[in-house]
Amino acid sequence: MRRKDCAQFCVSAFSLLVLLADVGTGDEHTNGLEFPTSNRLLSWSHAWQHRYSTVEPPLTWDWRTTGAISEPKDQGQCGACYAYAVVHAIAAIFSLRGGISSARVDLAELQAALCNADKTTAGCSSGWIGETYQYAMKRGILEADAWSAMMAGVATQQCPRDAVEAELAKLLDAATRATARAKQILGWERAPPSEHSVTQIVSNQPAVAVVHAPEDWKTYDDGTGVYVGACSSDPRRANHAVLIVGYTETEWIVQNSWGTRWGTGGYMRLPRDPDSALGRNPCGLLNHVTYPVLDQVTPERRGDLVQEGYCSGVDLVASSGGAGRTVRQLAEHYNVPINDFLRINTHITADPDALLDVNTAFYVPPCTRNVPKPPVPTLDCGTTYHVSYQPATGTATSAYDQSGAAGRRLREAHAAELQQEQARMRRRHLLGLQFNTLATR
Repeated sequence: MRRKDCAQFCVSAFSLLVLLADVGTGDEHTNGLEFPTSNRLLSWSHAWQHRYSTVEPPLTWDWRTTGAISEPKDQGQCGACYAYAVVHAIAAIFSLRGGISSARVDLAELQAALCNADKTTAGCSSGWIGETYQYAMKRGILEADAWSAMMAGVATQQCPRDAVEAELAKLLDAATRATARAKQILGWERAPPSEHSVTQIVSNQPAVAVVHAPEDWKTYDDGTGVYVGACSSDPRRANHAVLIVGYTETEWIVQNSWGTRWGTGGYMRLPRDPDSALGRNPCGLLNHVTYPVLDQVTPERRGDLVQEGYCSGVDLVASSGGAGRTVRQLAEHYNVPINDFLRINTHITADPDALLDVNTAFYVPPCTRNVPKPPVPTLDCGTTYHVSYQPATGTATSAYDQSGAAGRRLREAHAAELQQEQARMRRRHLLGLQFNTLATR
């Protein structure tokens, strides 16, 4: 996390409850997004970079053309946008796991809102995306037809708890798990707030985004085209959750939960343009992007873990200055006390005005618990960084600072050069031994 506003969001949103006004098209819709009071539900992540950071995303992608995503639904008067977005993301990943020949998976969105006993607010009054992910991990989400059958004769916005619990109990027993009409996830991960990172994820699976949906969203329709309204990218104004299902070079494609009569069959196009104020981060789309996962990253793809679950963020000292080169500058940039910064970054010198080495990893307080050791670069075929220093400007750059596949290719090329040089040195050494042996005969 290099942006100051993101670090502030992780702190200020702990106690911020956002219960914003109804929006809709003819019929009224209640968004129902409420920020959590738990840091873990706000910023917990299982290291996005292990799974998708080396992906080279295509220029365009649209999950609507694959049949893998559920149709847009209408949340109506139930303030459960967070549940609709997350459950549709979960259904999509199970559909993708089943393959093209398998039937599309549809899951029960309202179950996550009405039956989750651990929610801080009951029923349709509001909620947070992390609560839905957590419920899908601990309990599970029913298939849509199973939920519909259970809801027969049940009052509106009421949970048929006994029937739901009986079906979810099958997930806990290896003998009945295969027959359970429900799905369970391993966890969820959060992406860095960057356009490239989000395309890396969305080209692999639909992702959940928290956005600011102002009053003019309700007038967006099929003839509107790309949205050009008055939404804000300020993360503190987020009031709605949607599903990112695709992108082009100039647009983001999102699925809403206001029915198919809204927008373009229930979908919306947001601008993607780094040269415009709205297009850089339309309606805050990139601020808090998450996605469900069904399994852990394989060992060969693991790297250095970013512990977002413990602290507000993690960053590297930049060669260009960035947030600063000293502890004092970094603390001022992130608006945290120097003592707090030093307390959680025990690997950094205690001198607040000493220059820190480029690419030194550090954690951004506040932290919810004692932080682990900071991410340390691992040796790759005898090399860690390839650093070039420019005396004229007093700056240093690393060839491996580039993200994704480009940086990896540079590192691999440099490692190959070292291996070749080592092989040449071994050959010279062997020739020297042979020459000395002949000379002594």
